[in-house]
This record gives sequence, structure tokens and C-alpha cells, in this order.
Amino acid sequence: MTKKKILIVEDETIVAHDIKESLKNLDYEVTSLVSSGEEAIAQAKKDRPDLVLMDIVLQGKIDGIEAAKKINSQLNIPIIFLTAYSDEKTQIRARNSAPFGYVLKPFTSKDLEVSIDIALYRHSVECGLRHFNTVLMGLQNINELVAEEKHSEDFTQKVCDILTQPNLYRCAWIIFADESHEMFSCVGSGFGKKIQVIQERVESGIGVPLQRKHARNKIWLSAAIRSRFVSDVLLLI
Repeated sequence: MTKKKILIVEDETIVAHDIKESLKNLDYEVTSLVSSGEEAIAQAKKDRPDLVLMDIVLQGKIDGIEAAKKINSQLNIPIIFLTAYSDEKTQIRARNSAPFGYVLKPFTSKDLEVSIDIALYRHSVECGLRHFNTVLMGLQNINELVAEEKHSEDFTQKVCDILTQPNLYRCAWIIFADESHEMFSCVGSGFGKKIQVIQERVESGIGVPLQRKHARNKIWLSAAIRSRFVSDVLLLI
């Protein structure tokens, strides 16, 4: 299992290294140690960590709260604040930056472990929900195509284009197969070298069998879409 990567933003060197050791013992990978808000933003863009542990009071022109806002808005990386300040004003500013956790110093390794585990799980759930909502919007657009599009080739290509819009899927293609599951045509969008090879084989008249061992990566289009143009359409995502 790949280790989760964490960026530490802390301007007290001893504290930063203590946190690093704690994270290593918890089996996390520490990508970098930085001490200012400006460095935090730059390093987050470079490292692309799974989570950032952010002290609120930092060196530089911007504090941890401002840095967290920019990282969250630009990179969608969860932030946990580490701070010795628990005054109401600081708490309100921190809360308004939408952090995924708030740990008061001094803290234990167990405090870090629990906060990080909750933050990563919450972020995973929220990303999943956002993706699901985007997929639903894409499917709504596809349903509109069913009623509007008159040509089957244009229809299937537009379906793939919709499914590869930002925040949906990296690639999508529709395969036309006969009763023996031999592929005789396909359209797609966002695909790489593998599907290009398949297309070349189809165009040259060489059939490509659809193997059952890859079934977990296949989903069927709705009956309404299948019945309008073709008898057997398979969508791979």
C-alpha cells in the first residue's frame, strides 16, 4: 500500500523534526519541511501531498491560515492546523478557511494519528461525493442527447466527450460488439496509446475480443441509449 504523503509547515525547527519523526513512526511519508506561508504554497504545488500539517503563526508575509486558503482553493489538499493559540478570533479565522482538523499544542503522536486519519477519510468522502455529483450532471447531459441527437456516430462520440469533461473521467470509450463479443467498432475520448492500438486493429479488420477478466472496469449504458442506435454497446471507464 502506498504511503500517504504529508507536508509539514512549522517555523520551529525542533518541533518540525519531532513531528517528522512521529509521522515516520506512523508510516507516513514526509515530503518536505517548510517554515513560511509562501514556501508552503510553493512546496504544496511541487510535492502534491495528500495532506498538509500547518502551523498558524509562521515566518513570512502570510500566516498559516492565508496559506491554507490558497492551498485548499488551488490544489484541493486537506489542511490540519497545528497551533498553540486557542483564542476565539484565531479559531474563527481558522474555521472560515475550511480546515480538516485543528490540533492544539502540545500534542501527542496519537493526537496526530487520529486527526490525520479523520481528515484523510473525510477528504476522500467529499471528493467522492463531488465526483458523483459531477457524474450525475454528465449523465443528465447524456439523457438530453438521447432526445436531441439524430446520428448514432455523433451521439456516441458526444457521450464520450461529456464523460471526459473536467472532474469526470480521464478517458472513456464506447465499444460496439457482435453477439460473440467481438469488437467491430469503437469511439472514445481522452484515451491513450492502448485504445489507439485497439482502434487501429478494428480499422484494419482485426477483431478484438472483450475479455471477461476486465469486467470490473466495464459498465453498461442505460437501456434507453442502447435501444436507440445499437443492440450491444459497452462503455469502458
